[in-house]
Amino acid sequence: HLSLLLSLILLFSLALPGCSKESEYNEEDLKSFSDEDLTVQRDFESFLKKIFTDTYASSTITINFLMEHPENYGITPIASRWPEINYENLTDYDLEVDSYMKRLDAFSYDSLTCEQKLIYDTLLIYLENESVYDEVYLFESPFSTNGIQSQLPLIFAEYQLNSKTDI
Repeated sequence: HLSLLLSLILLFSLALPGCSKESEYNEEDLKSFSDEDLTVQRDFESFLKKIFTDTYASSTITINFLMEHPENYGITPIASRWPEINYENLTDYDLEVDSYMKRLDAFSYDSLTCEQKLIYDTLLIYLENESVYDEVYLFESPFSTNGIQSQLPLIFAEYQLNSKTDI
């Protein structure tokens, strides 16, 4: 779930032209930030990095697809394995979403840059949607039409074998 979120954040940051003068965020283009604002911005970037590393550190398949040297991103490689699907993992994910929402809420929105506000808004919508569905585990299935079984051929075709640890 979080990998989808991070992909959306990346898409927004690359696809959108940025905060143009027509943007609802244009007042930020002219604002000079205080030292406190700059601290909030740095903390927000650290928070996003934590979400990134937490999300990708748990999936060897995702690590393999997205980065050749995960240690450059603060991710310690783990043993290759398929993700486990069980009730405990799902409830852990719910707690993680709640934790991210509380942490996100603690940031002063007005202190963020234009780009950070876009990311904040996207992340907030994603986390709110995830928390709404935290009690309906059975609606999601790893064996749906786009589940793991339909992704296996692509995973095996695209999986890079750069070292013995990738096997």
